[in-house]
Amino acid sequence: MARSALSDTYGEFTVPTLEYLRRGGRITRVQEVVGNLLGVRPVIAFQSGKLEVLRRMRQGQTLNSMIAALERRFESDPVDVAVGLAGRDPVRLAELRAAVDASQLNVREKRFQPIGCVIGAHTRPGMMAVTATRCRPLPKQSAGSETP
Repeated sequence: MARSALSDTYGEFTVPTLEYLRRGGRITRVQEVVGNLLGVRPVIAFQSGKLEVLRRMRQGQTLNSMIAALERRFESDPVDVAVGLAGRDPVRLAELRAAVDASQLNVREKRFQPIGCVIGAHTRPGMMAVTATRCRPLPKQSAGSETP
């Protein structure tokens, strides 16, 4: 059951600045400076239990790229979408809502929630994540197996 749920869920996230990745030893000072000069941010996901940089994007393109990845993965399957944002930026939250609403995802349910301060402390306010979980139909019960 847990493996099925895991294979039906996929998400990506990105950070607003490279400073905290450098401080945490994930990138070098040179990578931070060059990335900031070019305005490039990583799009990161869990792959085989490890954090992996999937691609590097211009800062303003990361959200659309992450949603496009979900669209390719889930196609027309109904999904539940969760969007997380570190911090309380109402303008950014409105942008996230609009992007999900404009997407080609077949959204059954969507949830927007703050990302906790522990993760925010390692990434800085502004870190965002987009995840989707494929909605599977519930198994049909046989006529004699109903529970009261």
